[in-house]
Amino acid sequence: MKSIYILYTGLCFFIFVQANAQTDLPEKSTYLELSPGLTYHQVKDDAMSFVRYQGVLPTLSFGIWKEKSDRKLIEWYLPLQFATIRSNNAKGYLPMKATMFRFDLDYVHLRKIFREKELGNKAFYLGASQHTFLDIRYAPQLDNSAIVYDNFHSLGISGAFLRTFQIGNKKVKHYHRISIPVLSFGTRPDYMNTFDLIEPGGNNPIKDAYQRASFHSFGSFQRIIIRNSLFYPIRATNQLGLTYEWQAYSAAFTVPIKAASHTLRFSLLVNL
Repeated sequence: MKSIYILYTGLCFFIFVQANAQTDLPEKSTYLELSPGLTYHQVKDDAMSFVRYQGVLPTLSFGIWKEKSDRKLIEWYLPLQFATIRSNNAKGYLPMKATMFRFDLDYVHLRKIFREKELGNKAFYLGASQHTFLDIRYAPQLDNSAIVYDNFHSLGISGAFLRTFQIGNKKVKHYHRISIPVLSFGTRPDYMNTFDLIEPGGNNPIKDAYQRASFHSFGSFQRIIIRNSLFYPIRATNQLGLTYEWQAYSAAFTVPIKAASHTLRFSLLVNL
């Protein structure tokens, strides 16, 4: 893992040094974003066991960033993750591990809420967002919960702060966003690892996903997403990005879950 961080850091530093031609960002711009990175996950899912699982997952994200400096900002993001998570608290038992696949799709639509002249190089945004994720965990050592899933589609509110500043002759952008889903439609299993419940023909994820899906407010399903990004302009109005993202969710269902993740990714944004 350390070698991957060193490789990414060295590559970005090399490009930063080579990007000696300043090109200001256009007032209206659309970027295609490609972002490799790493995500550290912590999962405590009672459907799997009563211990905490953790692991580092390679992450590859695709995205679209659209900005009109006088009005709005739009984000599309599609992160993909696949790796193994383990528990360090069960070394004396069967290997407590699971293969984890996660797919996200985020859409954020923001509008500027203050005039540019009033704030100078700063801008505040407020808007709505849509968040979808599918998280599948396969734990073959578990008899009645080998396949566990979380699938939720959420509508929420988002707020963001954008600031520009100079590094030499480069105009760098700092972007901070927080998104909170308030209404969600989704499902997760509610019979697994429940000792006094027998589910005939259970553990059928596809069937369960349709039969058990329902609407949930913020009281029964909580999720929060916080993003911090730096964007550095390079040649041909393209940009380099460095992003740290933290998110967490919990579900107060029959079989509860709490999960959180930290993501660090490097981005190349190509001006379309």
